[in-house]
Amino acid sequence: SHQTHQANGNEFETLGNSKKREIHATIMTGDIRTPPLDKDLLNDDATKTVTSEEKKMDVHKCDTSRVDHEFSGWSVWVEPEKTPDILDSMEYLRDHCGGQECGVSPYLPHVTLLYNIPDIDNPTERLATIVANNNKTTSSSRILTLDDWFYFHYPKHADQGCGFGCTISGLLVQSSQWLRTLQQACQEEFGLGQRSQFIPHISMVYAPEDRGSFLQAYTQEQQRKRTFLQKPMQAKYLSIWSTKGQLQDWYRIATVSI
Repeated sequence: SHQTHQANGNEFETLGNSKKREIHATIMTGDIRTPPLDKDLLNDDATKTVTSEEKKMDVHKCDTSRVDHEFSGWSVWVEPEKTPDILDSMEYLRDHCGGQECGVSPYLPHVTLLYNIPDIDNPTERLATIVANNNKTTSSSRILTLDDWFYFHYPKHADQGCGFGCTISGLLVQSSQWLRTLQQACQEEFGLGQRSQFIPHISMVYAPEDRGSFLQAYTQEQQRKRTFLQKPMQAKYLSIWSTKGQLQDWYRIATVSI
């Protein structure tokens, strides 16, 4: 069974050192723009200082009780094998973070290689060519190794108002040669997408901001237990998904076996 403890310290407490703070701060955007929040902001009844930029934002868009971000474009994913323990943990997190009525919709576990690329022609054929070329250049097995847990707060006002308005618990994935080569090949074929750096990870849940204290405590507990860490996962598919709209609107465009 899953256990949680009361969260304390700042939101990057689970990371342990400044380098990991840098890595985790780049997970969603590729560069460091949003500093760690003051620890008092983790309290459910904390009062946040609102900037003039935030005051201009629509009240509904600032609703911290649900995930209502409108995602963009198409995305290229590596999909691992579907393991029951990972899927069960994702379901547990969805249920404890409000479920679909709070915008916490299910999605498949994945490592995002590119986010927010434009629509493309012949996606299946182009994915197949990338995989075939990748298989020629790298001989290592297509294994995803889970290195560490992370917790990330990404408010709507971050990145000039482009933040997702959510909190995330997830797993960092070891940056292996075959994975970096595959990601670079996708960039060459489809363009850079929205992120300037590639930090491979699996997001276990996109949760409302007001579930941050719970989610940080959950992440700390899983890190203490080393849940799933060093667990090898077989990469199964290279796929393209439409990630336009909200989480519930995502759907697969094309997929090929890796």
